[in-house]
Amino acid sequence: MLDRNLVLATAAHMIGVGPEHNRACYLEITEGRADWTVNGVTKHYGWCGDFVSAVLMLCGVTDGTALNRAALNGGKWVPGVNLSRLSDYIAARGGLVTLASARANPDLVRDGDIVIFARPDGDHIAFKESWLAAGEFQSIDGNSWGRVVKRNARHLVARQGEMPVRHFLNIDVLPIGGTITHKLGGEPDQSDLSPETVAMGGDGGMLLNPGRLI
Repeated sequence: MLDRNLVLATAAHMIGVGPEHNRACYLEITEGRADWTVNGVTKHYGWCGDFVSAVLMLCGVTDGTALNRAALNGGKWVPGVNLSRLSDYIAARGGLVTLASARANPDLVRDGDIVIFARPDGDHIAFKESWLAAGEFQSIDGNSWGRVVKRNARHLVARQGEMPVRHFLNIDVLPIGGTITHKLGGEPDQSDLSPETVAMGGDGGMLLNPGRLI
């Protein structure tokens, strides 16, 4: 089972990282995907899903049917399915917590679980870090305000200007253990992410910026 403390510690290590801040780490989180230009206009790459997937992978999730990572799928990444692949995998295993259920019983959502927010131009994903007060929680988001990883205060009942919560995802149903056959931002290699290795601190230094993670 995933170590929730490790998940949140790994996510917190990435706070402040973005395309203009520690870009090397950002490119490893996104597996080299970045903004692009069309007819002189910059199009911003949405990487909140890459952030969550990278954290989960570093903490031992190596199932490519759950995570849309090139490192887990023979070098192949599919645009547009970061959130849906993870949501569908967890929901199929009974791990989806509806907003109504979370409002009625907040204990159903634990620190380290995933939260999906509804957005007109595509949903947003983050980690729920902690409850702050009744109906209020703190999240850790990639591609947040300022285009960096940061903490944000959120509400179960959306306030003016906030993205409403769609549902939560229980990370306990995600399997751990296995190997990664492609390094992030490097030459093909094999990195051990067995439960034993993860419990000892993993070999995340081989996967992301040395000194930043695990």
